[in-house]
Amino acid sequence: NTPTEQAISEALINCLAGDIDVNNIRHQDDEISIAYHEAGHALAIAMLFSSEQIFSIDINNRGKIEGFVLSHNYQQDHANNRLLMKKEIQVCLAGRAAELLHWQCDDRLTFGASDDISKATSFVKKAIVKCGLSLNTQLIDFQQFSPTQLDIQEEVKLWMSDAHEKVSDLLSKNHEVLDRLANELIKNKIIFKNDFKNQYFKILDKMKK
Repeated sequence: NTPTEQAISEALINCLAGDIDVNNIRHQDDEISIAYHEAGHALAIAMLFSSEQIFSIDINNRGKIEGFVLSHNYQQDHANNRLLMKKEIQVCLAGRAAELLHWQCDDRLTFGASDDISKATSFVKKAIVKCGLSLNTQLIDFQQFSPTQLDIQEEVKLWMSDAHEKVSDLLSKNHEVLDRLANELIKNKIIFKNDFKNQYFKILDKMKK
């Protein structure tokens, strides 16, 4: 990014996410966790969809927002089907998977990881109950019946376990790139699209082939 483009990008991010809280200093382990969390989301988007979709990755402390990946609406470029939803759930759980891959310990997972689980659970439940995308192959409209919460819960578990296993495997196979991305975030706090593409796009492309 040119200085002007970067200034515009930073102004846009400040408008969307709030100003950086320079007085709230994080613990080093928290900084590492957040960096891996956001790196995991970004890498999953790049690998499952396209690195062209990444606008910025930011781990600056902005009060309630600890970090985020700003991306284009990659969903609109794909058919709205079960395959897309499965990929979206993988993206949603990629932050947790990245943290777990780094720390190798459930007890060190962040609140962001828990929040992602909550969002993914709601997303899967909607896909099953309202969108008719149940894994059950019977030709039946489940919205016309009253499946028990236990039935829905068991299928949500299947979706979630499958997504977490797949994205964990994806990140594990690209662990070196994940480490580089997380370390770059720890160092600079923010990575913009052009820097992401220049540093990681070629590597990701090679690994996808």
